[in-house]
Amino acid sequence: MATILIVDDHAINRQFLHTLLGYEGHRLLEASEGATALNLVCTEHPDLVITDILMPNMNGYEFITHMRSHPSVAGTPVIFYTASYRVREARSMAHACGVQWVLSKPSEPGLILQTVHDALGVSEPPAVLAAPQLSASIDADKFSVINDQLREY
Repeated sequence: MATILIVDDHAINRQFLHTLLGYEGHRLLEASEGATALNLVCTEHPDLVITDILMPNMNGYEFITHMRSHPSVAGTPVIFYTASYRVREARSMAHACGVQWVLSKPSEPGLILQTVHDALGVSEPPAVLAAPQLSASIDADKFSVINDQLREY
C-alpha cells in the first residue's frame, strides 16, 4: 500500500483520515502544520499528501509551494482537504500550486477513498465500508449530542 502524509491543524480531522485510510492498509504519517509536514515529506517521500489549506505558521499553499521546489518530492500528488475556503477559491489556489484534487470538509468516505485512489493512480474502486454498529451501551441521546457537536465544529 501507499505512504500517505496527512496535514491538518485539527487533530480530529487527522484522526478521521487516519482511521479511514488505515482500513485500506496505507502507511500513514501526520503533521499539524506545514513546516513539520515539509520536513516529513523530504525525509519520508510519501506517495501522496492530503493537506488542509488554512493552518498556522505555514499554510497549505505555502507548504505545497515549498514542497514543489524540492526536486525529489516535487511530483508528489496532493489533495487539498479544506473547509476554510469555498470550493471555487480552493480550486483556484490548487491550480496555482499544481494541486489537481480538492475535497471539501466534510466529504463522504467513499468520495475520499475514490479521490485517494485517483491520486495514487489505482484503478480498482475503493471498498464500500459498512457503517459501524452502535454498541448497546451507548445511549442514543448521547450519540445525538456528539453528532450535533461535530456538525457545529
